[in-house]
Amino acid sequence: MGATKNRLIILQRGDDGKWARTGVEILMVTKASATCIGLPDELYNHLPVDADHSDMVKFWGPDDETYQSVVTRIKDFVQGIHLQNRT
Repeated sequence: MGATKNRLIILQRGDDGKWARTGVEILMVTKASATCIGLPDELYNHLPVDADHSDMVKFWGPDDETYQSVVTRIKDFVQGIHLQNRT
């Protein structure tokens, strides 16, 4: 997980009536472009997702590896807030 993937760039409807990505794979977004939010790196963490922009927010269920990574990151974030509020 974590590498920026090349993606098929043409969306076509097949003979079966379903839409599919076809064509030549290209790198749509570089890692630098995908992670640049204008803040110093020490102010945020990257969470690499092995998917394109459409699929990165779609989880197959609670056992999905990306889902587990996101849940863990959110729990860590919330716990950090609670610890900060105690001091």
